[in-house]
Amino acid sequence: MKPIASIIVPQESVNDESVVVLEMNYNNNDFVEKDAEVIEIETSKTTMSLQTSTTGYIIYNCSVGDEVEIGRCVANIYNEKYIEQKSDSKESIKPATEVKPESTVVVTTLFSINAEKYIEENKLSKETFAGKDFVTLEDIIDPHEIEYTIEKPATISQPKTKKTKIITEAVTEEKIPKQKKKEIQYLSSVQSAGLNSVVNTFVNCSGIFEFIKESELQLKKSLLPIIVYETSRLLRKYPKLNSFFQDDSIFVYNDVNVGIAMDMDKGLKVLKIKDTDKLSIKGIEDEVLVLSNKYLEEKIDTTDLTGISFTITDLSDSDISFFTPLINMDNSGILGVSSIDKQLNRFTLSLTFDHRVTEGKYAAVFLKELKSRIESYSNEIRKTELEQKSERECFKCHRRVSKSMNENIHFLKVIDQNSNEKILCNYCLEGF
Repeated sequence: MKPIASIIVPQESVNDESVVVLEMNYNNNDFVEKDAEVIEIETSKTTMSLQTSTTGYIIYNCSVGDEVEIGRCVANIYNEKYIEQKSDSKESIKPATEVKPESTVVVTTLFSINAEKYIEENKLSKETFAGKDFVTLEDIIDPHEIEYTIEKPATISQPKTKKTKIITEAVTEEKIPKQKKKEIQYLSSVQSAGLNSVVNTFVNCSGIFEFIKESELQLKKSLLPIIVYETSRLLRKYPKLNSFFQDDSIFVYNDVNVGIAMDMDKGLKVLKIKDTDKLSIKGIEDEVLVLSNKYLEEKIDTTDLTGISFTITDLSDSDISFFTPLINMDNSGILGVSSIDKQLNRFTLSLTFDHRVTEGKYAAVFLKELKSRIESYSNEIRKTELEQKSERECFKCHRRVSKSMNENIHFLKVIDQNSNEKILCNYCLEGF
C-alpha cells in the first residue's frame, strides 16, 4: 500500500542537519484531518509542529526522542488502516498484505524516497530488507561510503568526492596553498574551539538619518538597508568573505546572497536576500519587509533559508554596544551591528571571519572600507564634500578664490592638455 502523503522534516535553520522528535500527537492508525498538527520537533533555534496536507490514517516512522535528519520522512498518511501488531500504540505498525493460515502476518517494508531511488538505480532487490518496517538510504549503504557531489558551474568538471557535503549554490573551488595549511595546523594546536577571529570598528552615524528621512525609504529609523547594500557590493571586491572552508579548499560563491538574522519571538532564522548586490537600497528594504512578513506569518520556505553566502545580524534595537556574532554553516564571515550610542552618535560593526579562509588584515581592510562607505551617507559629510567641490582654487598652487579676494590675487580660466577647464592664479601665471 502506497501512502497518499508524507510528512518530511523541513530545513528551518541554516545550521541544522537534524532535529529531535519531541511529541507525536496521535496514535498509529488514527484518522487525522487536513492541516492537523501531528508531530512536534525541536530545531537548534526553536520548536515547531509539522502538519498533514490531507486527511487519512497516520503511521509514524519515528519515536519520541529520535534525532532525525533534515529531509527524512517521519510519518505517512494512508487511505485505510493498517493491521496492528501487539505493541505499544505509538510504536511502528507494520502493514499486512496477506494473512497466512498459521495466522502470521506478512510485513510490507516501507522505503524512503532516497532509498527507493538508490535501489532502482542500482537494480537491487527489495526482498533483501524483508522484515524491516522502514528503510532509509543509510540502512542500505554505510554513511561513510555515500558519495555526493558539489554542484558547480557547467564550465567546471567536478568528480564525485566522498564525505563531501551537498552544496546547492554554485561555487568555485580554490585550493589553499601549503603555507596556509601549515598556518591552520599551528593555530589549531592552540585554538581547539575554532579558528574564528573578530575585528571591530566604530561608525559615525551623524547625519545619516537625515539622509534616510529625505529619501524614499520606509524604515526611517533603520540603517540595515544601507549596511546590506554596501556590504553586498564590497563582497564582490573581497570574495574570501563570500565563501566557506571545506576539505582543505575554499569554495567561493559565484552569487552574493546576504542572509539577515531575524528573531521576532518565533525563533531565530537567517533569511536570504537573493542576488543582493544587484538590488538598490530601496529594493533591499522591500526584500527585508517581505521576508519579515513571511517570518511573522510563518510562511518561510526552504529557498528563503538556503544558499546564503554571508550573514548580517542586526542588534541595533537591543541596547547592545558590542558583541561577537558566530559564523553560520557554509559561510566564512558574519557582520554584527550594535545599537547606536546616542551621546557619541556612533555604533559598532563587528566582523567575525574564518581564519582558515583569510587573515586579519584582509578583514580589517574590508571593515574599514565598509565604515567609510556607510559614513558617506551623512548629510554633514555630503555638504562638506559639496562645499569642497564648489570651492575653486588654482590648479597649481591650490590657492583658494575665497581666501585670496583681499590679497590682490587674480584668477584666469585656462584649458589643460586634456581639454579640462581649470583656473590659474596670477602668481603661477607669472612664474612665482
